[in-house]
Amino acid sequence: MATPIRIYFLDDEEKISELLKDSLDSSRYALTINSNPVEAQEMILQRLDDFDVFVTDHMMPQILGTELIEKIKEVRPLFPVVLATGHTSRELERYLEKCQYQKFALLTKPYRKEHFIETIKRVI
Repeated sequence: MATPIRIYFLDDEEKISELLKDSLDSSRYALTINSNPVEAQEMILQRLDDFDVFVTDHMMPQILGTELIEKIKEVRPLFPVVLATGHTSRELERYLEKCQYQKFALLTKPYRKEHFIETIKRVI
């Protein structure tokens, strides 16, 4: 049996995290969820080796998903990250235009489980 893909999932809307966790096959995906961006920032930076991919919402209180991605990429440029967002802005568009990261994907909300899984597989 293959080792599950270890996903750290951050979304300030707990309901989204719980729904996703309930819908994923736990034998294929080990999902760690968090709804607190400040706590997640500390944890993910200390435990990058415990995960295969980091998925973060963009628009959250206290910190933007792009800021977290920047911090991760400073430490591990090739660490796979996914930015999930349902909101586009000029600032985000500029960020995406200049973003030259490897192992980076954008996931547009709302998304289906199949699209989430496809995005994870593509980025890792």
